[in-house]
Formats: sequence, structure tokens, C-alpha cells
Amino acid sequence: MNCPHFGQCGGCAYPHQDFWQQLADKFQKFRQEITPVLGPGQSEILLAPRACVNQLYYRNKMEFAFGQSPDGQPLLGLRRKRSFREVVNLDDCLLFGPGLATTLNLWRNFIQESNRPVYNLYNHQGFWRYLVMRKSFSTNQWLNILITTTPENNFATVQQKLEQMFKKLKSNFPPTSGLVWLLNDGLSDTATGKIFSVFGQEYLTEEIAGKTFLIHSLTFFQINPPTLNLLIQTINDWVKNISYRQRALDLYCGVGLLSLFLADWFGSVSGVELNPQSIQSAIENARVNNQKNVGFFNADVYEYLKKGQNNFDLIVVDPPRAGLGKKVIEQLLKTNSPTIIYVSCNPRTLADDLKILTPKYKIKKIQPIDFFPYTPHLESVTLLTL
Repeated sequence: MNCPHFGQCGGCAYPHQDFWQQLADKFQKFRQEITPVLGPGQSEILLAPRACVNQLYYRNKMEFAFGQSPDGQPLLGLRRKRSFREVVNLDDCLLFGPGLATTLNLWRNFIQESNRPVYNLYNHQGFWRYLVMRKSFSTNQWLNILITTTPENNFATVQQKLEQMFKKLKSNFPPTSGLVWLLNDGLSDTATGKIFSVFGQEYLTEEIAGKTFLIHSLTFFQINPPTLNLLIQTINDWVKNISYRQRALDLYCGVGLLSLFLADWFGSVSGVELNPQSIQSAIENARVNNQKNVGFFNADVYEYLKKGQNNFDLIVVDPPRAGLGKKVIEQLLKTNSPTIIYVSCNPRTLADDLKILTPKYKIKKIQPIDFFPYTPHLESVTLLTL
């Protein structure tokens, strides 16, 4: 990959390294984290990594920050490497998709003409904060999610100009399906907020392994849909060998992605997720796919397990990068589920969690999957049994 921004922005780690060498290096680091948990003579449990489907343009979401050059020109791009308060102006990004340059340039021109200042991380003053781009691989819909502070005046004028901007985006780049305006007055630098206005659609539609998923602006979805099929395939291959498939539990279920595939194998599936928008999407996705044997619960995973939830033939966990943690694992162990499948995006926290799980559970297989080319990260899925 020949990226003109390498060395400046913090988006990629290995843009000039051969893809297969990258994967070998990442797998070696993954092995170093996991091997101490496996013990002697168990190296065959760790399977060879599965390569991603797309090496370029594989991301379905990116967060671009607004900034300002020394001469006052608006910037829109990624944070500078090792300097989080600076923004590298991007013409394009080889991780997201062709057509991005058109959208970024239109936004830069719009900001320049707005006469409203870019948000300043030092004094917490300013208006323009982030532009989050999301896209669907199956429908080629592109969603613009704009994050600003609350305007001090002329709300109606800003709203009118954003509606005009949406029409301009769609005219110049037809895949544009929606513009969502979020307000965020918080001091923490996060690319999220409360929805204030929607122009066009507020969600995307994605097809994964024959199922349809509605992905709303504030919900999490796996970043690499083409490679997601490899994860689904791996889990399906393991699940079909479970002899008794009556009840399954999907913890950190998000928009119901894994829950709906588990529903093809089990009599009933329960999904648990703390984010209320994700739960709403999960219920909607179950309806769209006519999956009537799935139920979703808007709850904290620890509190849900603490109530003594058990009698599950399979429990799937897909926690954030911080992992499960000791408190959740203690409750998980009390369920006595015969099989656990652990989806992880962080080998270090996976190793920490497996150390607590393995006195009771046996690791059968660990399958790394490269969801994130040109970065140091590897996804993985682990099969554990009593």
C-alpha cells in the first residue's frame, strides 16, 4: 500500500510492509501473549491465522477530526501520530473507500464558508468537532455523522444549511444516504453525541452471510464486514458439533449479529447488551430476519449474570477491548455452561481472562482472524469446554 500520509497520521502501522509479512509479525506477537496460557505441548490449539478478505478499503467506519492550520484553513482528517491534538489533512484514505476525497473536500469547503470555529481541545471552545463516516458494503450506502457543540444562536439557520449540505453531498456523491447531526458539549474528546437532526436516512443496511442488519448511527458493528463472514463460519463450524443445542446466551450482543446466527442452531437465544440503541437495533434486526426464537435484554452483563442466569448450552462473549474482567468471569463460571465461545479483539486481555477461566474450562481451539490489515491488531475466537 502506497499511502502519502504514512508517518504523519496515526491510522496505519505497516503501510509499506508486505501484507503476508505483516500477518506473520502480528501472529508472532499474538502467539507471545497467548502461549503462556496454553502450557507445554498445547501449541496445536492455536490455529494459523485466517487472512482478511480485503486488504484495502476494508473499514465500514472512520472518525475524522476537524482541525485548523496555522494560517486558519480548516483541516479534516486523522490525528497526527504521537500528537493527538494535531490533525493531518487527508485527501483520501486507503482503508475506507474510493469516493472519500469528494466527501472530505465538500466538508472542508462547507466549514470554511460557515464562519464558525473548529473545536479547540485546549480551551474547549468552538463548534465543529468530528465527522464520522459509515458505509455499507452490500448496499454501498454512505452515512455522514456530524458532531458539533450546541450552537449559541441561529439554530434554524444551521439546520437549514446542513440540509443544503446533505443535498450537495448526495448530488456530488450519490451513495450518500444520510446526514445525522449530533450535539456534544462534553469535555471528553469523543466522536459521539445526542441526535438532533437527521437528513435522509439515519441507518445503513448491511448483508452478512444471508442475513440483513440495520446499523444505526450510534450503534457498534464489526469494522470489516467482508471478513466478518470468516468469523461467522468459524463459529458455525464449532456450534454444529455441540450435541445438545436448546438454549444459547450471547453476552455483549450489540445489534444482535451473533445472536441471529446462533438462532439458526438453538431452540432459543438470549442476547444481553448495555447500549439501549443497540438493543433497539437488535430487536429490529430479529424482526427483519423473521427470527422469532431470540430475545434481547438491555442490561449490564455482570448484573444479568449475578441474577443466577444458567442452564445455557452455549455462552458466547464478545466484550470490548478491556475484556471480561474478574467480576464478570466469576459470575460466568457459576453458570456451568458446557461450552463458551470467546470473541476478542485484544490478545492481552484475552490471555488475562483465559488464565481465570482455564482452571475450570479447557481451551480447545483459538482461531486468529485478520480483521485489521496495516494495523497491529488481530481478532480471535476461542472455543472452551468443561
